[in-house]
Amino acid sequence: MSEIITEGSNEELSEDEKKLLLEEVQKSRDLGDEEAPSNLMVRGALLRCSCGTHPRRLNLPKSYGVYATDTQHPKVHELNNLVGDDKNIAYFGVCKSNNPPQSDTITLEPYVTPEGKKTSDSNAEGKKCEPIILGNWLDSKENDLIYDEDNDKKVPCLTVNAFTVCKYGGVIVPLTSGQEYNGD
Repeated sequence: MSEIITEGSNEELSEDEKKLLLEEVQKSRDLGDEEAPSNLMVRGALLRCSCGTHPRRLNLPKSYGVYATDTQHPKVHELNNLVGDDKNIAYFGVCKSNNPPQSDTITLEPYVTPEGKKTSDSNAEGKKCEPIILGNWLDSKENDLIYDEDNDKKVPCLTVNAFTVCKYGGVIVPLTSGQEYNGD
């Protein structure tokens, strides 16, 4: 994956690069929650980076007033790709990329799933993940639009088939839609 996306690259991907990227996305999905329904992504979707050690929840600091099923689950769209603890995407633990960010070395306890299961028997140690997202979320639902007043346009919402890419080679995919999440 790191051969496809190079530092500072803002160019469109070639067809061969897109094919390799989609293959990587499918590998990431195969490792995810096979029970995740093919439906709309909402605030609280559990995300996984193929280079990160810890999944994280997708945040939506400001709701657009459009909900998937009830007022507890606001929809998200393809521009919800901002990085930061108070934005959409937080860090994914330790970066295991072949070309990790030049960040602090950290040690984290193993990730514990919402069901209470540890994902590893040992701590994760290495460079702290500092994602830099290359463009919008991809594979959005083009026929379901959300008006984003900050961008003054309608933007396609996301489904669990969406993915985005980090400049360090990670592919970020949802493990769940977020509709199961109640904020705990």
